[in-house]
Amino acid sequence: ATAAPLFSSDSKPPLAPRVNGASAACGGRLYVVGGQPQGSGRHPGGETLASLEEFSWSSRTWVRRADMHVARSHLALACYGDARLVAIGGYGTLGHPPFAYEGFHDTVEEYDAATDTWTMRPSAPTARYYHAATHTPDGLVYAAGGYGTVLGSTAAALGNESLLSAFEKLDPRTGVWSRKAPMPAAVYGLALGAFDCARRCRILAAGGHDVNGFTDRVYLYDSRVDVWEVRELAAAR
Repeated sequence: ATAAPLFSSDSKPPLAPRVNGASAACGGRLYVVGGQPQGSGRHPGGETLASLEEFSWSSRTWVRRADMHVARSHLALACYGDARLVAIGGYGTLGHPPFAYEGFHDTVEEYDAATDTWTMRPSAPTARYYHAATHTPDGLVYAAGGYGTVLGSTAAALGNESLLSAFEKLDPRTGVWSRKAPMPAAVYGLALGAFDCARRCRILAAGGHDVNGFTDRVYLYDSRVDVWEVRELAAAR
């Protein structure tokens, strides 16, 4: 309501109605992927989606693209290189029948818009969902927070899952993950973004749900020194 010019709604929604998917802008395109189909509710479990859709600005319609290899909901999605997406973690089926079960994923896939293909990449150190991801102009991807286990997907069914403060960096060019300083508090359902990268590239984690409920705290990460600061959101005026 405060935007100038005002936002307008588009009469052409995505082809697959979904909840708990992930979205990202990349190379001037808008993507939505994964999640749960309409009518499945908003909680983990049940049917999950692998479908990817791209919004065409020219025709103002959604176009179906290649499916992920692994269907999941509550995943995180980030862009790098203006033409590639990285899908991280989520919730869905682990194992194989008759030993299949539902749990947290550490699975990572990379989408190449130029070839419309997904490629499996090295798994993340942490298996989680309800987390957030972002990228920096130097081609690095970061993932933060969520719910799951830092022990990876093989331990996801052992009852040791919890809210997470885990913060990790991926270099998509090499596929190498590295654990960085954890956030000051464990939180899921947060938002993550990078800014000020012309000088020193800081990452801001805002909001979400911690052990006390919904939070208005902001955590600010300085990539040069691998240190977090705690900030408070200013009261709305």
